[in-house]
Amino acid sequence: MNTQNTLFNKSELLRVIQGSKINTIEDIKNLTDNNVFELLSFIDKESLLHSMQAASPKLREKIFYCMNQRPSLLMQEDLEGLPPLPLEKLQSAQINLMIAYCKWELFGVPDNR
Repeated sequence: MNTQNTLFNKSELLRVIQGSKINTIEDIKNLTDNNVFELLSFIDKESLLHSMQAASPKLREKIFYCMNQRPSLLMQEDLEGLPPLPLEKLQSAQINLMIAYCKWELFGVPDNR
C-alpha cells in the first residue's frame, strides 16, 4: 500500500469527521429512529458489537430498538458473552462506526456487507 495515498485518505477522512454532525458515537442516540435504521446498514456487525460494549445504556437501547427483532436479540446475546476487549480494539470499532456514519451522511448508500 502506498504510504502517501494512505496519509491522504486519513487526512480526507479527518476533514469529513470534523465536519460531521456527530463528535462521538454517543451522538448517534440523538438521530431519528429512521436515520439510525439506515445507518445500521453501513456498519459491519463486528464493529457494531465491539462499539456497543463501550456504549451507554441509552445508545444501546436506541440501536436495539432500531434493529429488526431477531438480529437485535442475537446481538444482545453476543454482547452478554463478549469478554472485555482491549482499549485499542474498542477504539478501532468506534472509529469504524464513525467512518460508517460519515459515509452514510455523505453518500446515503450502504456498503455491500
